[in-house]
Amino acid sequence: MRSSLTRNVFRAIVANEPYCITTCSRKLPRWRSRALTAPTVSSPQCRSLFGLSPQLPVSAVTNSKSTSLHAERAADVLVRLVQAQRDQTRLPPMKEIARAFNTILQYRYQARTRLSRSDIYLLTEGFSYLQEHKFNEETDTDLQVLLSEADLQQGLSALASSLGKDKFRSDAKALAFMLFSELRQRTEAPGNAGQAPTPPDPAATETYITVLSSTGGAREAWDILRNSSEGDVQKNWLEVIKGLCNEGLGQDIWKAFDEMRAHTGDLSVDAHKLLTIYFAKHASLHATKRIYEQAILGNGSPSVEAQVEMVRVCIRNKDLSWAEPILANLRAISHDPRVWDVILVSSAAQGADANEVAALISSLAEAAAENDITGPTMANINCLVEYAFSVGNVGAVRDYKTIAKQQGLQPDSKTFLLQLDYEVRIGDLDKAASTYNVLSSEDPIEDGSDVPILDKFLQALCFSPIPNYELSTRIADSLLERDVYLDAETISGLCKLYLQREEPEEALGLLGQRMDSYPRNDRARILQTFKEFIIDERVTDQRAFNAYELFRAIFPETPVNDRLPIMHSFFKRKRPDLACLVFGHMRQREDPAARPTPEAYGQCFEGIAKCQDVDGLQMVYNMLKLDLLVEPTTRIRNGLMAAYIACGQPYTAVIDHFWKIMTSLEGPTMSSFALALRACETWIPHGATEARRIIAMIQAWDLEVTKEIYDCYIGAIAGQCEFENTIELIEEMENDIGVPPDAFTIGTFYNAIPWQYRKDEVETWAKQAYPELWDEVLTYEEEIDEEFEIRYFKIDRTIDTTDPPLYKEGEYDPQIAQASLMLLETPAS
Repeated sequence: MRSSLTRNVFRAIVANEPYCITTCSRKLPRWRSRALTAPTVSSPQCRSLFGLSPQLPVSAVTNSKSTSLHAERAADVLVRLVQAQRDQTRLPPMKEIARAFNTILQYRYQARTRLSRSDIYLLTEGFSYLQEHKFNEETDTDLQVLLSEADLQQGLSALASSLGKDKFRSDAKALAFMLFSELRQRTEAPGNAGQAPTPPDPAATETYITVLSSTGGAREAWDILRNSSEGDVQKNWLEVIKGLCNEGLGQDIWKAFDEMRAHTGDLSVDAHKLLTIYFAKHASLHATKRIYEQAILGNGSPSVEAQVEMVRVCIRNKDLSWAEPILANLRAISHDPRVWDVILVSSAAQGADANEVAALISSLAEAAAENDITGPTMANINCLVEYAFSVGNVGAVRDYKTIAKQQGLQPDSKTFLLQLDYEVRIGDLDKAASTYNVLSSEDPIEDGSDVPILDKFLQALCFSPIPNYELSTRIADSLLERDVYLDAETISGLCKLYLQREEPEEALGLLGQRMDSYPRNDRARILQTFKEFIIDERVTDQRAFNAYELFRAIFPETPVNDRLPIMHSFFKRKRPDLACLVFGHMRQREDPAARPTPEAYGQCFEGIAKCQDVDGLQMVYNMLKLDLLVEPTTRIRNGLMAAYIACGQPYTAVIDHFWKIMTSLEGPTMSSFALALRACETWIPHGATEARRIIAMIQAWDLEVTKEIYDCYIGAIAGQCEFENTIELIEEMENDIGVPPDAFTIGTFYNAIPWQYRKDEVETWAKQAYPELWDEVLTYEEEIDEEFEIRYFKIDRTIDTTDPPLYKEGEYDPQIAQASLMLLETPAS
């Protein structure tokens, strides 16, 4: 697997361009003095067992401050745990798992980086394993030694501070519950000598409330708050109210708010600011107004930040008249740089033209100069640009850029990022590409606000009708170099792009061994991309199978239902050899969910029948014979009958499979009789006799002779060259089953009877007896057997083998078939 650095270096060589790392391209080189060090003694060379070099132990990286490299190596330990549990191989030591668990959480907490779903998945798997093996008798290691209470509290803190913006994170919620339950179990456990239980640590409870409130469990956090001493802390109530707002539980918000006031009194200025800003971003305008109008402790006034945010939300919702009193307050303190953004944007929202906005900026600059502070900057102009883009006023954007130039300001990275976001939203990818080229030459955005926009841009490029491969890979490489989280949709789009470009190794390098760390939902989305590419008939057979090999390596746990469409796609390509390989890979799996079911065997035999593949039939049938987990069912034997008929072995279809169905405990389906009659069509010279026995058995059992069965019976008799008997069956068809013959019936007669001179006799008879039906038969597409010069009509005579059994479970008695067979073979006295 090639690294991102290796990939970029090779691309630079091919393009005959110098390679530089984007994050370092604008940093000035600095002279570094070289410290004098004493010579060190080199360690002796040692050979590893079987040539396998050992990995760096996790203990070597967990004793110091966690870094991204340490977290990556720790994640590899948990990935090996997941793989070992899945493959039932040797597991990593418990101490190593515990250290890896701590390292990841410590790094995420210290770096304040987002805990991805893959991180949560790995951490949950690791902690579940540690909990299941709380005491290891072999190493005499207790879980309390491996993970201290401080470690558990740090885990809760990491979850509370780095969950991102998802509304519902059931995975993080479940992990937090496991950590808090373990922590509570330890702290509430009775002490020695009859000591009272120790109450949970308040800090841990507060952190747990924060995690619950931010992961879709606000009501649960509310219940905990009601029943604990933490209900007297207003901060905890704020987390619950934010969580209820995030989940859209409008009625509960105000009930919780009233309870909070009963416990803690009115909102403090900071609490009022926090709720106003949060509701402005996540709630309706009405709810935000209601929060803003809440009483503040000591009859205080809203903070400047709260007033600014209230004006912003009114601008977004085109209700600026309500915020006019607030705007008047802010204009009164126009010397404060915190209010400049909303003063400028509100003037633009109220219809101010470019000249008026320019005059307002000049007045703000003069006020700033009087107070000896810096005047409006490009950041303030960007607020105007953002508003103009939000209302689709591109002309205003040009005016604001001109104003900035007049003020001695130049567009910065944020300006071009806003432009890129707008162009991606309207679907103008060509302009977005040009904007990105300019953006990439600007100073990097340190706060990571560009990542979501670049992520969306990359998705749009990957899924566009004509993807820009060079630009897509450039953006992807720049994001991967920064070690940012990419959405599963973006990963799937890149994989699709690499597969279309016949670069499966790039997809493998993107996914790598960390694919095991992705949660199931994300894996399913990426899996779907591979599946769609493989089953696309426009893709060549070899490319599709190469993609399947990659798919099989990355997604070994794929269930049968997701593998069957891939198998069918190769049958449709008339490549039964590849389809049977796909089935064989299912058969090799040990996981029951990935192994073929009776339905899978039946579908495979049907595919073999359509391709008339004798070798594939023998191979899959041998797999069935050796499969100890699957018993031959009616569904399987129906598929075998179809396959043997198509492969020219009707005798085997009837004797080895039809009569075994009749003597089984499950019994036949109507398709079993239809397939048996179809086999009789080419079973010379015994087909007619066997067909009559089968149709007599159907009548003896008082089963309805459907048109499909009757047509198959006609084909069986015609296949034995019984011309007159077939004509008699057709003429008596309406009397026998109540349905007259149609073009399908006549076409079946024509196709089933052998030799062309016999077919000519059928044509002569049909023109006289059923001229309209024969004219309809002629509308079917013809097919000529050039070897024997025989004409056939392309009539779809496919038999549906998925019909239900005729008898419910336990109702069928195999002796019924045996008695019927004996009765049919006994001559009349």
